[in-house]
Amino acid sequence: MSEDTKIQRLTLLYTENAKVAAIFWEWRNKILTQLFAVVAGLTALDGWFYQRNLYRFLPIPLLLGSVFSFVAFFLDYANGRALGDCLRLGGQLESQLHERAGVFKLLAENKFVSHTRIFYLVLACGLLIFAFLVPKGPA
Repeated sequence: MSEDTKIQRLTLLYTENAKVAAIFWEWRNKILTQLFAVVAGLTALDGWFYQRNLYRFLPIPLLLGSVFSFVAFFLDYANGRALGDCLRLGGQLESQLHERAGVFKLLAENKFVSHTRIFYLVLACGLLIFAFLVPKGPA
């Protein structure tokens, strides 16, 4: 195989990997957007229960929000692992195509804590705790 053919194949693989990585970045944003929409809807439902003096139902939307937040956490975790694989592969391809490190290699080497995962856990735990502390009626 000639050097030009090898570079073309590596470039194609690099391009396709970049497309897949972009999809996983987009999915991370979609998960967060869906979480905000669900929590906003459940908060409105909780307010509706409160206005109609349906106090015994107040914990239900909070518990559902907590469950959805835990689900979002695990979806983001799985998505993050797949994204990490894309970044590592992109970094390896960059090493073969260029002498200097590219964006994939720099992102793959950067070990950082996902702030979205921390947010999911804090929200889930907060809603769970609040669901058990919510008053059962007016004081």
